[in-house]
Amino acid sequence: MLPKIPRSYSKSFNEIITLGSFSPDLLFIRLGSLSSDFVLLDSSSVNKTFNHEFGHLRHYLSSYLGIKDFYYWTLILDVLLTDYPDLTPEEENTFQSNKILEIVRQKQILSIDDEFYFEKKQELFDEAKIKWRTWHVNSVFGKLYTSKGNISDHCFWGSRFFIGPSDDGRTFIRIPIGMRTVLEHMATAIDFIGSISNNTILSDIDQFVSNAYSPELLHYYCLTHWIGPIMKMKYGHVNNAYFVSGQLVSLLCEIPFDDSNIWSKLIEYAKKSDPELVPLMNYPHPSFLFPIIKSAAFNCDINWETFDLTKFEERIEIVLKKLKLPTLSVLRKKTLELTRELVKILNKHDFTSPISDLIKWVQGHENQIGWNARFTNPINFNLDNLPVPIIFSDDSFIEGNIIKMSDSLELLTAFNRKEEMLRYNYSRNIIDE
Repeated sequence: MLPKIPRSYSKSFNEIITLGSFSPDLLFIRLGSLSSDFVLLDSSSVNKTFNHEFGHLRHYLSSYLGIKDFYYWTLILDVLLTDYPDLTPEEENTFQSNKILEIVRQKQILSIDDEFYFEKKQELFDEAKIKWRTWHVNSVFGKLYTSKGNISDHCFWGSRFFIGPSDDGRTFIRIPIGMRTVLEHMATAIDFIGSISNNTILSDIDQFVSNAYSPELLHYYCLTHWIGPIMKMKYGHVNNAYFVSGQLVSLLCEIPFDDSNIWSKLIEYAKKSDPELVPLMNYPHPSFLFPIIKSAAFNCDINWETFDLTKFEERIEIVLKKLKLPTLSVLRKKTLELTRELVKILNKHDFTSPISDLIKWVQGHENQIGWNARFTNPINFNLDNLPVPIIFSDDSFIEGNIIKMSDSLELLTAFNRKEEMLRYNYSRNIIDE
């Protein structure tokens, strides 16, 4: 049995529907609604939950956006694990806390997943659920704050939801599109596409629709609300909106948006498709990818009406060509370059070297199963050979083959130390100069 450990960690991928989570900081999967009495291989309910959370693990450690997100945690671990023999304990604490704060801020620029940015009006949530047919969604642009609390020129794209016409101003939530939001959409796409591929029952489809119109769950579904109206206008129905949004999000995850050449090409396309975006694209940010990819996808020779996984990769390549971006295989090379940089840092320390093995395993698994299986059956391997620990509701666990439970607990210690370092900036640094 485990010592009692927190149920959530630093924006862990919590899935409200399945009551499971994947912790990208501690590298384990929690099946929070299930006890160890369930047998992983024999229970379809367990497999459904595990399928979703394993999808998070796989995308997090194989896609460009996921590796980019994990890179910042790698940098923090490096700061915490490096020896500083020339510094006094106080100087070491100061250096580490300042460096960690700098890294966290860099990551937050791309994640924008703090509650502040969502501008929730929870007093309207119940009414929004009842009046879901009246919803409107608008594009919104936000600006990030400087470390001194002033508005900067760093912008992001997001979605604002309204009850009734947007002119009435009855907004109940804003969803900024950052790295974690995109990765949540990716896991939800796996749920939906996998269910369709496995001849799911109608009640499951109804559940997806219900979830998409739950304000609390828009973090997982908001991008689909942009696809539905386009599908309705082009094809007279919205049947494939989840499927199409899943494909577009999968492409978004693979684009190295912070590469200067890639970003320049995206700006060039935006000048024609959505000129109002261009003045806001001062700095590379993943949020702008979705409106640009959406425009390209529906302005090229693709029939999005049919549910056809066999042409998944072909459609991706057509959209990339429309954007005048490199092919998927060329983009993947950028992911591998970032992965090698990340692994080099991990291999500096004995403690983090098993994470390199995990990344190698996940990326090897992805190469083996191909694009179609990534969505229909992302597990697709012998579950006796689990790469990370699986924790149950009673805190019993199945040991991981690559990341051990002891590794996850050591990562918890590092995570808590990081949190302590961040607190220094308001609990220790208190005198104005």
